[in-house]
Amino acid sequence: MEQRVVEPSKIREARLKAGHTQEQAAHTVGVARRTWQDWERGIAAMMPGLFELYLIKTGQHPELHI
Repeated sequence: MEQRVVEPSKIREARLKAGHTQEQAAHTVGVARRTWQDWERGIAAMMPGLFELYLIKTGQHPELHI
């Protein structure tokens, strides 16, 4: 099964579009700031489901808005 990877640049772009600091973005999806930093740096891979959750919670998901 092919695993989708969220590009670090997309993670950073979504955070900046939301107007969040890394701390705020991390809090939004329930992870530590360091984890968010690692995702943006490409050190660790963000699960696509968490990225979609972040997009939904920040009103950026192309199909869903809350």
